[in-house]
Amino acid sequence: MSGIVDLGECHVTQSSTLAAAALEAEVPAIVLSPSACTFWLSCGAQALGSHIRIETSSKTDTPVPLVEVVPEFGEILTDEARETALVRFVIGLALRVAGKPVMKPCILEGGELWLDREQFDGLPWRVQVELLIGKALNAKWFSGDAAAAVPVGNLRPEILVMQPAQNWHRQRATDGLDSTWDWRVLVQR
Repeated sequence: MSGIVDLGECHVTQSSTLAAAALEAEVPAIVLSPSACTFWLSCGAQALGSHIRIETSSKTDTPVPLVEVVPEFGEILTDEARETALVRFVIGLALRVAGKPVMKPCILEGGELWLDREQFDGLPWRVQVELLIGKALNAKWFSGDAAAAVPVGNLRPEILVMQPAQNWHRQRATDGLDSTWDWRVLVQR
């Protein structure tokens, strides 16, 4: 994307995570400091967070514990996360950014990991594991150095199980999007 963008079509945020979603949707966005963001908004820019929502075509009624989906994580979850880290299986998971859908295999939402098995299963196994570890790190579910404690080679691809789903549509939700990405996990040993 290049050229001149009208200020009224530019979306501003303080979150690099939200800006990355906008980039995927080819929506003009810029990450600014709090004071600069306030100034741009007063000049007519749009708040990116108010133009992003999570959508699914269905979701399961009941989430399952993360340790049932990835048993190997049990050894490195915090005591609290062993009880509270949940996975909710969904279908058709996407971020709608300023009206443009961006399909996502998994998203943190409301303290749960929403996982779209159809999209997730289409990814290479290593990418699947890296996504799960990255989301667990963002949720602060791991204790200590999770990257060292869970070498990707020790995880098994056959451990994920799909739960039945029902129809559901999410109108607005950006709670789980505003977190810092931790790319240290992606380094190969």
